[in-house]
Amino acid sequence: MDKICIKNMEFYGYHGVFPEETNLGQKFRVQATLFLNTALAGRSDDLTKSVHYGEAFNVIKEIVEGKPVHLLETLAEKIAMKLLETFAIIEECSIQVEKLNPPIPGHTGTVAIEIYRRQLKHLAYVSLGTNVGDREQYLQDALDMLQGNGDIEVIQKSSIYETDPVGYTDQSAFLNIVVGIKTALSPQNLLEYCQKIENQLGRVRFIRWGPRTIDVDILLYDQVRIDQNNLQIPHPRMHERAFVLVPLSELNKDLKLPNYEQTVAEMAIVSPDVEGVRKWQNHSK
Repeated sequence: MDKICIKNMEFYGYHGVFPEETNLGQKFRVQATLFLNTALAGRSDDLTKSVHYGEAFNVIKEIVEGKPVHLLETLAEKIAMKLLETFAIIEECSIQVEKLNPPIPGHTGTVAIEIYRRQLKHLAYVSLGTNVGDREQYLQDALDMLQGNGDIEVIQKSSIYETDPVGYTDQSAFLNIVVGIKTALSPQNLLEYCQKIENQLGRVRFIRWGPRTIDVDILLYDQVRIDQNNLQIPHPRMHERAFVLVPLSELNKDLKLPNYEQTVAEMAIVSPDVEGVRKWQNHSK
């Protein structure tokens, strides 16, 4: 893929955790590599078909010279995400941020971080459910792992719902939420990451629809339909599962599933298990 490289940009900012950094400030050096297809711009000599590096420079300058943050990681993340948001033509970017004179005793060099981010162009909805152990903590751990993936941004989160078990009923009540995410991952790669979260949080499958520490299911991915051995989108039976439809309709009541005329809110009202879904009130805290 083609790339535009903007190198050795220097700015003065007040980012850091030491008093010397937040009060006195220091120099930061930024390198930005923007990956995109420049063929159309090259053949037409039309700047609107590419990225104006002067405008990209100003985006970076505004962030580095703007509101202070504690971490270089945060500064680099803010730069990468703002560039991808501002210039839709950018497919991927690499951002390196150097702190030129960190106030570390005996250290005279630089400290730097480099991150790589991709355009989050796909909208998906993911369901999280748990009925074993500290249920709220399992939900939070799964959320943290979703948000911790550089190719995923959690943009919506429903309320927590306590739900009666469906299918295999001889088990404890579940806590369920639905989140909306923007992602650069393909459906299969997103599935693999959801399964990784389940495995790391100790999910064991002994009984179908049985107890579990965490269940992470892809409900929808854009408006595509997928029917493969290991992946079905929309998720099977979600159109009749209130523990999915109720939190999903909280996020987008007008959303329709592919090939369905009813909205998810309308489906939730007539779902057979809707009486078993209630907002969670944790009285122990």
